[in-house]
Amino acid sequence: MEYALEEQVYQIDKSAYSDIFMMLDDEETKDLFFLYLQSQGWYVLPNSRKGDTMSFEYLAVNPSNGEKALSQVKTGKVALNRDAYVRYPHKIFLFQSNERYTGSGAGNVVCVSREELLKFLNKSLTWLPKAFQRKVELVNQ
Repeated sequence: MEYALEEQVYQIDKSAYSDIFMMLDDEETKDLFFLYLQSQGWYVLPNSRKGDTMSFEYLAVNPSNGEKALSQVKTGKVALNRDAYVRYPHKIFLFQSNERYTGSGAGNVVCVSREELLKFLNKSLTWLPKAFQRKVELVNQ
């Protein structure tokens, strides 16, 4: 006896998933930001979370001048308060996928825009892992 397999087609609700940052999970967003910082000339030390930097994702170093930076990435509705980072002696890179920032910050706090990271994503799509490529395809269908 033969059984025919039925093909199932799933439709994505475009109103709910029209934004790539809604499709990327927390880790994928952090990975994308990690790669973005490296494209900007920063060497990221992924295993750099220590007791004094636990509230950060990782430490980055600019090899041309030795400058150090810390980074924080949040997704969803979690806001980042720029003022919470002004006391640090290093540059602080922040990314919030919905640009939910509060406070005024200081010169050491750099908020990377969604637009900037989206440009990087689209420019790098050919070499990024398939998971990124597939999610971009789903959003663009």
